[in-house]
Amino acid sequence: MSPREMRARLSGPALDESRARRRRLRCHWCAKRQQTDNPARIASRWPPPYHVRMHSNDLQNDDCFALRQASRHISKLYERHLSEAGITPTQFSILRTLDHGSNLTMAELAKAMVMDRTTLVRALQPLLRRGLVVAPAEGQSNRRLRVVLTRRGLAKLDEAAAHWAAAQASFERSFGQQQAAHLRNELFRMTGDVSDR
Repeated sequence: MSPREMRARLSGPALDESRARRRRLRCHWCAKRQQTDNPARIASRWPPPYHVRMHSNDLQNDDCFALRQASRHISKLYERHLSEAGITPTQFSILRTLDHGSNLTMAELAKAMVMDRTTLVRALQPLLRRGLVVAPAEGQSNRRLRVVLTRRGLAKLDEAAAHWAAAQASFERSFGQQQAAHLRNELFRMTGDVSDR
């Protein structure tokens, strides 16, 4: 077939139809891309967690974050004061708990401190080494093991109480005495009402 015959066959209706087909294909793929790039369409195709992630990044509405942040902030204040007596806020609370309720079992002390047994044992070890508390060996099972405050522990508690009072006064001056009392009552109500279910 000569070049002239080839041009003749490609011209006319056949050429027009070929061009029209290419235009239709371009329009089809442009429309598909617009649908694919549409943010609303993308969001609608993702499962529910996608929508949750877009709206769950506001820490101002996170109760757990707020409580843990406040706890760390206040703990630093008490740690700074109690470090002068050589104990931590957790150790001070254990000594005070044992002073109020003598001969507590490990289970009773863990419940009073709202601590699991492993964490409590880890906190008690320095106190046991320093002789501030004892766990008399009386043939008891580990579950019924009792923890007792010693005379040395009572003396350390009296020494640390002055530093604790300074920390308490510092916090109430900055936060407000009535506000601190209200916060304390609400937190105690929370630990009494909220379970870990």
